[in-house]
Amino acid sequence: MRRTRRNVLMILFVSIISLLSVYLGLYSNYLKDTDEIYSRYATKLERESEALISLYSEWAVQIWETEINTEPVLTLLHNAYNANDEAEKDAYRKELYKLLEPFYANLINHNFRQIHFHEKNNLSFLRMHRPSRYGDDLTGIRYSVESVNQTRKPLSGFEEGRIFNGYRNVFPLEYKGENLGTVEVSFNMSLLINKLEERFYGKAQFIILQSVIDEKVFDEEKSNYIPWQMDSSFLLDKGISESCILENVVEESDKTAIKRILDKELKSNNESFTIHLPGGEGLILSFRAVRNFDKRIVAYIFTRSPDDSIIDLQKSFLIISISFALLFFLLLFFLYYYNKSEKKLEELVIHDQLTGAYSRRIVLEKLKYELERFRRYGGPFSIAMIDIDHFKAVNDEHGHLAGDAVLKEMASLISGKIRTTDIFGRYGGEEFLLILPETDLSMAHQVLDLIRIEVGNFLFSKAGRITISIGVAEVSPEEAEINPLIEAADTNLYKAKNEGRNRVVS
Repeated sequence: MRRTRRNVLMILFVSIISLLSVYLGLYSNYLKDTDEIYSRYATKLERESEALISLYSEWAVQIWETEINTEPVLTLLHNAYNANDEAEKDAYRKELYKLLEPFYANLINHNFRQIHFHEKNNLSFLRMHRPSRYGDDLTGIRYSVESVNQTRKPLSGFEEGRIFNGYRNVFPLEYKGENLGTVEVSFNMSLLINKLEERFYGKAQFIILQSVIDEKVFDEEKSNYIPWQMDSSFLLDKGISESCILENVVEESDKTAIKRILDKELKSNNESFTIHLPGGEGLILSFRAVRNFDKRIVAYIFTRSPDDSIIDLQKSFLIISISFALLFFLLLFFLYYYNKSEKKLEELVIHDQLTGAYSRRIVLEKLKYELERFRRYGGPFSIAMIDIDHFKAVNDEHGHLAGDAVLKEMASLISGKIRTTDIFGRYGGEEFLLILPETDLSMAHQVLDLIRIEVGNFLFSKAGRITISIGVAEVSPEEAEINPLIEAADTNLYKAKNEGRNRVVS
């Protein structure tokens, strides 16, 4: 009797512990999935906004080169800055405005907000957007203008001005060796907002701290801004949007939560964050900090995207929690099946199903780790892109099954010729990626050439003799990121192909 009871208690104890483990595991997955959804939106916003800013900055450079840094414009500026009196100087200012006005009108239609000329002592010379407002000293107001006037080097970034905010691209101006001050070409943040709305299939908005407006903007221009309904410490630029995209969408409790989170994230100086609003269809708010030239957060860009996946996750987890007692007697079987399935899934994720080499995802994760280790500790390491020569011909002549056999044998052959510390994976198709830690370019070239020779001497069961081409690259401080390093190896791989194949190029 006592033994039976003890056994029953033991079974119950084990069952409870097992059930708790499953529950905690599911809870962890729930948190992880939630974080992944947030991270996906934050990453996309960061990637898209940086790409757009880079594109528009390139446009600004083209405008400077083709429309501003020209003989007619520079001649007028030279004459104005060397005028005998203010009347003559003003005449040249008006002539410059008249010269650029047609081009500027077209520029406004494309959401480029300003062309603004500044004298070498930081005085405003001509605002194309406010030609009547000039002569004010921008020292202490416009860091970008001061900096370019001092360094004579172009500078770009977000900055609030006396009238408008925008992403500034400030360039030095010279005429026959004479310092003619600077000019800025800036684009309206609405240009960025409109594109983000297209790419997020939702709404986007720009908000700026009221303290920044109070500090920088002319008093008569402050009417261009209105309070943001979610948090009065932020303002909306009426030139971009006149109403909050969250108005009539969020509850009062959500407003309080948004204000609290914004305050916390601003104080923490965090670059990006997301907020989930569960009401209605479910909304994801993704915030991206906008920093000025001294790296202070002065504004945010945020997107509003409908997404009910978080709600689905919450409902699913609630059902799991309610079903806790019902799952008790099924737990042991569930644990066995779950663990077995997880291991199988993990194996499929880690290794390429055909060749047994690391999958592309894993080999890139390991490359990322090696790059982080390089940035922290230094020390050489190289990578190689390996491509099977004329692989299409193998498929065409012998069939796809033969091609699969070649890939398997190739992976097995190369894996047997590398160190246990080396990392080898299938990059895609007939391409493989090999990571060689603690190996400089010269040593990597030697190792890869030996592998190339071994492959060339090997008799493949379905296709006979086959050769490979290899591109090698060594990590350097300038290429300590995944994409540039792979591109360097890929470039050398294409050189090997173009030079006749069956060779190593480093």
